[in-house]
Amino acid sequence: MNFDDFIQEKLLPGVNTFTSLRPVQAIKDGMMFIMPLSIVGSIFLLLAEFPYAPVKEFFVNIGWAPAMYQANNATMGIMAAVAAVTIPYTFAKNEKLEPLSAGIAGLVSFMLLLNWSVPAEGLEEGVVGIPTNWLGAEGVVAAIILGILVGYIYMFLLNRGIRIKMPESVPSGVANSFNALIPIFVVATISAIVYGIFDHLETSFLDIIYTSLQVPLQGLSSSLGMAIILPLAIHFLWWFGIHGAVVVGSVTEPILRANLVDNAKLYQQGNLSIENGGHILTVVNNNSFMHPGGSGATLGLAIFMAFFAKSEQFKTLGKLSIGPGIFNINEPLLFGIPIVMNPLMVIPFILIPLIGNVSSYFLIRWGVLPLPIGIEAPWTTPSIILGLIAVAGLGPYIV
Repeated sequence: MNFDDFIQEKLLPGVNTFTSLRPVQAIKDGMMFIMPLSIVGSIFLLLAEFPYAPVKEFFVNIGWAPAMYQANNATMGIMAAVAAVTIPYTFAKNEKLEPLSAGIAGLVSFMLLLNWSVPAEGLEEGVVGIPTNWLGAEGVVAAIILGILVGYIYMFLLNRGIRIKMPESVPSGVANSFNALIPIFVVATISAIVYGIFDHLETSFLDIIYTSLQVPLQGLSSSLGMAIILPLAIHFLWWFGIHGAVVVGSVTEPILRANLVDNAKLYQQGNLSIENGGHILTVVNNNSFMHPGGSGATLGLAIFMAFFAKSEQFKTLGKLSIGPGIFNINEPLLFGIPIVMNPLMVIPFILIPLIGNVSSYFLIRWGVLPLPIGIEAPWTTPSIILGLIAVAGLGPYIV
């Protein structure tokens, strides 16, 4: 069996099977709802920490800074709580079930498993309240796990007819609420039992997940190994025509987005550094350093083809590809040259993003470039502009 046959017969079926798994689909689609919150929160953070001292002082003097920080907290700061809703929501929607009730069940489980005791000075047991740190980056992995489990429970019960069925004459809104009664009750009951067990152990489910899973994952996500593996995996899959960014991102994006939120918190506190737990790799690194012009960093190739290609076909294709490439869209090149399945293109297609990601990793670690400060722009933002936005923390050093 040659290499191509191995890829086609052994590797690709496994990749396709993985991407079609219910949990992977639910995580991928559910986490997409987080992106607008992250971008909106980034805008308010950028305004509150504007990289030009007179503008920043203006917002402080007129009293708007606290409101902008609050807007950031209410968007980027609730990503785990939102994921607890959107992942079971998309899980149920993909299974052709009524999705909103599944999302509500996910939120019930997430909130029930929180330890509603907030430390307070002078009070040994603290005060009753929602610990907001778990609503954001610290609760992301737990929210993903709960979202998948709730989705499975919801699907299992409804597909087996374990529901309160209403007559067909009852309005659909009322019928759906009664259909969801038993699943939500089961989810709440199981969550309450889990809460009771961990409360007896003087901890919580979210705390256990955070310390045993999320902290190690976030540590690995900012390692040199991840800086190497990420571009290799994405572009290796893309070369075979599989959307590598979607496949790999479904696993890595939640952690990388949590890294960005952690950096935002440290930046607000004025403590953003690697020594204080700042993360080198976040969701903004991909388009800034690894994907200028799209997967494979092909913007330079489009420019070269447009002005220097000897073939009129490639010259025309290059001119047509520059515009989309500026906004990180490069399917015309991937399938027009083609790069996909082209043995002459596989080495530069994989090597250039790898060099970009690894070199930026070292430049950030050595202090030549600053850490991402927690600001995210849409992936279609031109790479140079996106990079300037993401590292807007350079402003204080300029002024």
